[in-house]
Amino acid sequence: MGTTPGEIQIGGQRYRVQAAPRTQEFADAVAAVRAPNTKDRHRMAASMVVLEGILSAEEFIALLDRLDDTEDPLDTQTLLTAAIELAQRAHT
Repeated sequence: MGTTPGEIQIGGQRYRVQAAPRTQEFADAVAAVRAPNTKDRHRMAASMVVLEGILSAEEFIALLDRLDDTEDPLDTQTLLTAAIELAQRAHT
């Protein structure tokens, strides 16, 4: 089952997507996530800014809680993949 334009599926769970903020910090984070030459640690930090900007605060916190959840673990690569998808959506 797919997601709607107002949702994203991350690690098997759906999250509501809100409008991207129109700030320089968010624009810089989107650029860093999308750029192929961004160092991994910078891309991961930028992905957190992208996810925080597009998910509601409650959903962002729930997403981060899943990193330590032993029953429903979420890895950093999954977070990065979601941030890249959201950065692509924000850029279009």
